[in-house]
Amino acid sequence: MKFNLKKWHVLPFSLLFLVGACNNQNSDTTSTKDTTSAMSSTPSSDSNASKGVTEKDQKFVKDVIGANMGEVKMAQLAQQKAANKDVKDLAQMLEKDHSAVLSELKNYASQHQIDAPAEEPQDAKDKYNDFTKKSGKEFDKDWCDLMEKKHKESIDKFEGIANDANSDSELKSFATKTLPTLRTHLDHVMQCKNKLK
Repeated sequence: MKFNLKKWHVLPFSLLFLVGACNNQNSDTTSTKDTTSAMSSTPSSDSNASKGVTEKDQKFVKDVIGANMGEVKMAQLAQQKAANKDVKDLAQMLEKDHSAVLSELKNYASQHQIDAPAEEPQDAKDKYNDFTKKSGKEFDKDWCDLMEKKHKESIDKFEGIANDANSDSELKSFATKTLPTLRTHLDHVMQCKNKLK
């Protein structure tokens, strides 16, 4: 009887230990599941990297969206204020092409959870305000100078992404496809500048 009693005394402790261990395991599993689901439901700063979008890619997208917003507005202003017909025609082409680039990049940003700017940067706004005060030949010449500068900067940025092995393949393809248009714009700007001399 004593032997049996010992057995029964040991058993509850064994059961308690096992139940306790199981409970700990379950709570560990539950907390791991909770953590995992919380991580997957909340987009982290690394979620973009896992989709192949580097910080450089993200900066490019944001900068180009902002720049294109500014260029579309400047093109619209030139269509209203330019004295030279060639400048007006060029501005119309720029508005159309840069609006298309803007639309494509905004879609890309949305698909890759990149916070795209809602408006052009402050320096573009300041430049626009300066140009609202210009008119005639001064407007035409200064506008062409600005478009030359902006398109050279854009070509450099687009070449940087197109030639970067670490950039997202979709973004590289977009940059490569857009470069000829930017170079054509620059050629037209230079032609306009020559006619204004």
